[in-house]
Amino acid sequence: MSDGVVIGLVIGVSICMLILIIVFIKTIKKEKIQAKEEHLMLSNDSLSYDLIKKFIQTKIDKEQKNSLFTVLSVNIDQFSEVSDNYLEKEIESLISEIHHHIKNILPRGSKIGYGFREENILIYLPNIYPEDQITNLTKQIKKASELKVQIFQDIFIEKTVTISYVTYPMHGQTAETLIEALKIAIYVAEYSGGNTIKPYTKDMNRSKEYINFYYELKQAIRKREFYFLFQPIMNIQENNILGFESLLRWQHPIKGTQTPDQFITMLENSGDIDWIGLWGLENIVKTSVEFKRTLPKDFLWHINISLRQLVSINVVSSFQKIVQKYKINPQYIVLELLNFQNAMIQEDVIKTILKLKNIGFKIAVDIINADFQVLTKIEQYQIDIIKISREFHTTKTNVTKEQFMIALKKLAETKKINVVFEGVENQEMAEKILSQNYYLAQGYHYSKPLTKEETLEYIQKHESK
Repeated sequence: MSDGVVIGLVIGVSICMLILIIVFIKTIKKEKIQAKEEHLMLSNDSLSYDLIKKFIQTKIDKEQKNSLFTVLSVNIDQFSEVSDNYLEKEIESLISEIHHHIKNILPRGSKIGYGFREENILIYLPNIYPEDQITNLTKQIKKASELKVQIFQDIFIEKTVTISYVTYPMHGQTAETLIEALKIAIYVAEYSGGNTIKPYTKDMNRSKEYINFYYELKQAIRKREFYFLFQPIMNIQENNILGFESLLRWQHPIKGTQTPDQFITMLENSGDIDWIGLWGLENIVKTSVEFKRTLPKDFLWHINISLRQLVSINVVSSFQKIVQKYKINPQYIVLELLNFQNAMIQEDVIKTILKLKNIGFKIAVDIINADFQVLTKIEQYQIDIIKISREFHTTKTNVTKEQFMIALKKLAETKKINVVFEGVENQEMAEKILSQNYYLAQGYHYSKPLTKEETLEYIQKHESK
């Protein structure tokens, strides 16, 4: 046998030995990981999301048709209020505390783990229970899961939870399909306001596309995909900038820029509008402070506020905290009330509006039709600004509309209320407004909505004229 052949054999054997060693090491590592996972599954420790999913799948694979069990989801409502005010380690501690409370009341053989989102907890229950038993158990779990959290120095809020549950094999044949069913049940429950217990039913699948959109919005909140554009409000007689309306946008990673009409109803129904309101106000206040450092004059900064935000018990104290935090004069922040006609018939909402005015915020309302009762309420609640919608001031005039505009003009002059015409798109519309002795307007005739950087440039260019 030649030396070359011997060397070749040695190299071949060495490679085979190396491969065997690598395979052996990988096998040992895999066995160690598997042993560790099995130990965790048998322990009382909380499992990671991947491991709780594996635990559920293992139960299905081993016991198959002999296995009957329940998978339950606990979801902390409006979790952004927590994530915005706590560090990651503090959030982990809060979630761990909830796990501890839940473990104390779970039946023998149960398993708890972290869910598919930070605010979600998954629980395996070893049986399917009669309705009265599962109702009683979920109520106990709900009570154990709810906690008080601090969002400002002296403001605490009670964090409620939404609970949903599915059963095997009725609602899914794999861990993945069971969890997908849970996601749908959570969406349906949270869309109705959350803070409830909602079992999954198969007819919930009908709105799957809408549900996916809901979870995209949740992701957008976590990733801060929202931003503002600013459209100038002009004194068209003096050619001066009075202020800016802040227009919310969502930069969807696939669909691109989304306007509020495409997502605001979803935010209102899920309760996430409260987070948007606080985040939005703080964003606008920070922008106004930043511009004040650079520019010689103050501007009014308008931000829309919905009826759903005004029914929140924390809105007044939370808005006041933001004013105090940035030491601003709130008279330069204008809260534009959407759907004032509905707001004015709700006593609690009116009380909130008056409290916000007492803090110093200016209040603006939209006029969308010739409703004389709206004028009465504008005078009664000392509204600061009236905004005439494009739809209203461009539609055909009739006797009722003429009488309404006469009454509005008299009210505005008597009470010194600013009247702003929205949606002004050309010089003809501007001249018509001036001919009626109105001087404030907003629309593409003056500027498209601008980014913050473009807004600063617009001001500097306009003020230098």
